Amino acid sequence: QKDHLYKMFRDAQFIKTIARLSPETINGEPSYHFSFDLDRVAISSYLQSLKKYINSIGKNDPQLSLFNPISFSKELDKIKDFKGEMWIGRNDKLLHKIVLNFGIQLDLAKDEQVKTDIVGIFSDWNHSILITAPTESTPFTTLISGLMSNSLSQMQQKGNGAP
Repeated sequence: QKDHLYKMFRDAQFIKTIARLSPETINGEPSYHFSFDLDRVAISSYLQSLKKYINSIGKNDPQLSLFNPISFSKELDKIKDFKGEMWIGRNDKLLHKIVLNFGIQLDLAKDEQVKTDIVGIFSDWNHSILITAPTESTPFTTLISGLMSNSLSQMQQKGNGAP
């Protein structure tokens, strides 16, 4: 089962190349440069295949049969104006830089977006590194704890209001 899931993931196409841009050198590595977009149709297709497979192996397991990719598709619909660029090393074929720009429309009824820009520069593959978070950042564990406590609080309220 694990091998089948790995194969499904490896064969999935989550992004599509839009254009091949001028090559650049990133941290001394000559790199191919591409712009890309999310392939929403392929992502939905992957999720449907995953649902079919999970439901086939978990038909007697009520937890597994609850998997529903429609909720993922709804979350994907909240991502607006996506633009991505990546730089792949000509020699090592590794990702050396990625830039993502997109908006997140939390409420589809409102014309408001949270603009997000992400830049990642990768080097020294397979070497240990020390990451120091900026002092003004929120620790990941604090962020997740806040999200989880809100979700648990909402579930408790719904449970208290149940007949």
